[in-house]
Amino acid sequence: MGPRPAGKTLDRIDNNKGYCKSNCRWATPREQASNRRTTVNLTFKGVTKCISRWATDVGISRGTLSRRYQKGWPVAQILRSTCG
Repeated sequence: MGPRPAGKTLDRIDNNKGYCKSNCRWATPREQASNRRTTVNLTFKGVTKCISRWATDVGISRGTLSRRYQKGWPVAQILRSTCG
């Protein structure tokens, strides 16, 4: 893997596989947090992101997006602001 870049640690790309070179990368804490088994990813218009990343991008709290997801809302509605 080479020397560890500053601010990064070793992360598995696929958590169901082991720590082999083809399944590892250097990742930031935020990237690692997005790569957990419990992380919910949403795909909208061909773009897939975790709920936390969508929350930042659309300006809606992560909690609101999570509750909408848990209620079974369609992705387009989960990500839609009620103000427009």
